Amino acid sequence: MKVLVPVDGSDHAERAVRFAARLVQDPARLRIVLLNVQPAPSDVDTLHMAQKAILEHLRARGEDALGPARKILADARIAHEVSVAIAADPSLEIARVSREQGCDQIVMGTRGLGALAGLALGSVATKVVHLVEVPVTLVR
Repeated sequence: MKVLVPVDGSDHAERAVRFAARLVQDPARLRIVLLNVQPAPSDVDTLHMAQKAILEHLRARGEDALGPARKILADARIAHEVSVAIAADPSLEIARVSREQGCDQIVMGTRGLGALAGLALGSVATKVVHLVEVPVTLVR
């Protein structure tokens, strides 16, 4: 079973990682893909920085956000891989990675806004649910 868990470094994301780690009794049968999506820089952001420096900064920030999730999975002895992406729309990137990696499921943390607020704000989780064909489990 291959599960994609988008991680942003929040407590909500850590809860999603812990939930995903408990999906099967045999950790050898579970492979988790941790994904952190950093926002693509705008022209204003890049005005005073070299493009290479910006990308290195965003990747480092993504690696920092993945740290706690990596520890949870390492402690549970669950095979995992990590990826940091830079994209303008995180929901599209999550859907793309899910397809390319052949994931069976996506587990995501939510901010707990509720259905109406989530739809009104166009949450990443709501968009992902509509973009993918695999089950998506939302963890509060």
